[in-house]
Amino acid sequence: MLTLFHLDNVLEMKRWDTFVDAHPDGTPFHLSGWLKSIHETYSLEPWLFVLEGKEQSINALAPFFRMKHPFQGNRLVSLPFSDYCAPLGLDEAFVLELLQRIIDKAVLFAKKIEIRGPIPDMPDFNTRLYYKRHTLQLSPDPENVMNRIDKRTIRYNIRKAQREGLDIVEANNPKGIEAFQRLHILTRKKHGIPHQPKSFFMALARNLLAQKRAFLLLAAHDSQVIAASFFMEHQKTIFYKYNVSHPTMLIKFSPNHLLTWKAIERGCRSGFERLDFGRTDPGNQGLMRYKKMWGAEVQDLPYCYSPASAHPFFRREDSPSLKFYKQLWLSLIHI
Repeated sequence: MLTLFHLDNVLEMKRWDTFVDAHPDGTPFHLSGWLKSIHETYSLEPWLFVLEGKEQSINALAPFFRMKHPFQGNRLVSLPFSDYCAPLGLDEAFVLELLQRIIDKAVLFAKKIEIRGPIPDMPDFNTRLYYKRHTLQLSPDPENVMNRIDKRTIRYNIRKAQREGLDIVEANNPKGIEAFQRLHILTRKKHGIPHQPKSFFMALARNLLAQKRAFLLLAAHDSQVIAASFFMEHQKTIFYKYNVSHPTMLIKFSPNHLLTWKAIERGCRSGFERLDFGRTDPGNQGLMRYKKMWGAEVQDLPYCYSPASAHPFFRREDSPSLKFYKQLWLSLIHI
């Protein structure tokens, strides 16, 4: 039976998170804390589909938000603001059944469905292999990871930041979020795109940091915070989600390299097995090269679209100028 769960229903969200926590492919993006943070900030309409079995057991689930688009009409996205968020099921048959039921229901209120992540083969969906995902294998001994990192660039900049006397502190509190937000505005301004509101990061503090589902690292020099990174945790993986920094401090202090290394050390000593660097556009060769220098392995990150004839907003043949304006538009409407 297909059921809709509700973010404000404590019992349903407890069942939802229990299923996600137990599933080998679960991520922080599936968790109610992440979903609540998006909903509370942007008032997007959540559609949390659950395929239930006997005695209200969960056989499969998939979170969506309904997005309004001026050109493409309403669409269901799993999941905005997220690198990937594929449906989770006890087995492939349950996922297929869930997706078919979602398609049958969604036709009443959405023209298209977008799933950011892999799904079983279905004629109703078109799979696009464009984005990449990078993951770094960790070890109980951080030095084993350090030995796989590029010596001339990454290791050099880690040592440089240490020589400059940077302090890395964990600040999972409103004061840390305040410092993060200040740098977030500067970072987005540097790249010429709108920044996300402070309310979003305060929601992340309530729904993830306070639940020990995430942590925030700050890099400071002479008591001035010059960079920060936001990480999420799930099962044996650390997810690198946000990095911000003061534009004028990057070259002199190289704080981002040391922030990442401290997260790696923290993960190794806490028993984590992977650091997920997230989604990368292969057109961004500099970022692709940067993640590879950390020793991260690259793999395809499929995005799936229904109906199968539907085309994603970005297409590989777009010119660089067209891609820029599309990216600007997407940032303006918070996708």
